[in-house]
Amino acid sequence: MSEDKEREEIVEWFRQLRQTEEGVAPPFDEVWEVARSRTARSRSRRLYYRLGTAAALFALLTVAALWWQNRRQTHDVTVVQMASISQWKSPTAFLIETPGQKLLKTVPRIGDGFMDMKGLNPEERR
Repeated sequence: MSEDKEREEIVEWFRQLRQTEEGVAPPFDEVWEVARSRTARSRSRRLYYRLGTAAALFALLTVAALWWQNRRQTHDVTVVQMASISQWKSPTAFLIETPGQKLLKTVPRIGDGFMDMKGLNPEERR
């Protein structure tokens, strides 16, 4: 008999607990609607995250491609610029040329006189 009494007490305790929780817990329909709206918001957030990630990846790849293409063009131009710089001549170089410059650029030979050199003899200039 004591077992039946114990079972009834346990059943009564669970009944009281259920009634207490029913008074505190919100209705199931409200909980279900909140869960559905969160799921819908979660889906839209995931969509925005995916679109944002795809846009960022596209921007990154575009910048990388432009940088790579610009790097190739810069390298080609540098070779051309190096060639043109080595052949460059100052527009004012003629101002530095002096009348006796040929004398400074030639090596004198033993046995030649000073007046025999070209450019220094006044009669040769005429």
